[in-house]
Amino acid sequence: MSLKSIRSASAFAAADFISGCADNFLHLNSEGAALAYATRRGLIRVYACAESDYLLCYFRSIYEQDPARFFRLSREYIRAQKRLGSGSPGWAITRFAGQLFLSLRWANDISVYKVPLQLRESIIARGLSQRCYLDCSFVANGLGVADYHMPQELAAELAG
Repeated sequence: MSLKSIRSASAFAAADFISGCADNFLHLNSEGAALAYATRRGLIRVYACAESDYLLCYFRSIYEQDPARFFRLSREYIRAQKRLGSGSPGWAITRFAGQLFLSLRWANDISVYKVPLQLRESIIARGLSQRCYLDCSFVANGLGVADYHMPQELAAELAG
């Protein structure tokens, strides 16, 4: 098998994964939200696949213990991931806590899916090409100059 055919198969698998997540997202019911919170734009509902539950638990604990910090984090994340911030459908790829996540948004509903290890490279490539990839890994001493690295404001809120 040639490198080109491996890349083609990987790109197809990535597209199939994203499509499957989108199909699942469109068939969710509002009772299954892992986290719901009120904003000026209405009630935001966040759903998570089972592999992403721990991530939602982490952010839910911040929401419950320090709502002001939670909303600062949310604003900074939306600033960094503009494709999720508008009311129109959007998607984003985020590397966080050593894992890769696909986030889908439709109106005020957001769904989060953990990307399988074998699809990470092709999903990151797709996110980079469409300017919707954010790497939330720690970047020291201002070395994070690439567009996709975590902004300092978000880093400060995550560290806080």
